[in-house]
Formats: sequence, structure tokens, C-alpha cells
Amino acid sequence: LEFVLGERLAAKKLKNKYKAEGKMKLSDKYDKKQLPLKILINSFFGMLGAALVSPWAHIDSAQWITCSGRQHMRHVIRWFEKLGYKVVYFHTDGANFVIPNSANDAIYVGLGKNWLVEKDKTYQGVEAHVADYNDRFMKGIMGVDIDEYAYSTINIAKANSVFLKPMKSKSKL
Repeated sequence: LEFVLGERLAAKKLKNKYKAEGKMKLSDKYDKKQLPLKILINSFFGMLGAALVSPWAHIDSAQWITCSGRQHMRHVIRWFEKLGYKVVYFHTDGANFVIPNSANDAIYVGLGKNWLVEKDKTYQGVEAHVADYNDRFMKGIMGVDIDEYAYSTINIAKANSVFLKPMKSKSKL
């Protein structure tokens, strides 16, 4: 599990690096590499909770993971709400927030206490708030990350969302 997680995180890092450089084909390649690894990792959790079909089931561990994830999510929501963010949707794996205008003014110099935060790097905007949160609260392999920005979302059902992302062209929506 640790090996698969390490490979997934390395692929996500390359995906984001190439996206920032505008190399979309390489970014897409690494996105496609990390996704099946994410599915495999999530299936480990599914096996823990499948007592009637999995020889690796451990209901107490499955319940602890879910409970812990929900507690962490509540903490994330409370902390970001104090900064003016408004949560519009969340589940155990993530949340969608409306970003306050005040976030644009945020500046944070990373301490490097979390693996997602680079020491002495200056973060701005939402990234500053996320880096600050990670340095303060996230331990070990845990961390809050920004998957993407969207103009709006429609949440159809649990974990099923439609995102309106920025367009590359100059045409109006």
C-alpha cells in the first residue's frame, strides 16, 4: 500500500508540474497513471469493510478510517470557514468551497513541516491558506491539497459532480 501510494503521489506531482508548465499531454499522461492507483488504494479500504467477502476485512479499522476522515474534514471546514470560505459540498475525501475575495491577499512562508509544503517558499492566495493549514495540522502522509479550481459545480448525487472549468479561449460563457 505504501509503494502504491508513493507512486500515485509521484504521478500527481508530475501531473501538476506539467500542467503548470502548459505541457497538457504530459499532464494528462500522469493523470491517467495516478487514477488507477487511486482506485487500487481505495479498494484496499473497501476490502477492510467487506467482512462477508474479504479475507482481509477488519471492520474496526474500516470504521476508524471513516470516523477519522470525517473528523479531519470537519476540522478543515471549520478552519477555512474562519478565513471566510464557504463550504458548498463535502464528503470524506474532499470539499468544494466558495473562495472569499480576501483570500487573494493571503501570504504564507512555508515552514516545511508537512510534505506538501516547501520550506521558505512564499505562497499566495488560496495556496497560502492551504500551506499554512498543512504546516499547522497535517502529520505524516496526510495533507490538504488543491485538486482544481472551477467556476461552479452541480452536485448530482454523493460524489457525482459536474464542474464548469475556465475556458482556454477568450469567448464568453
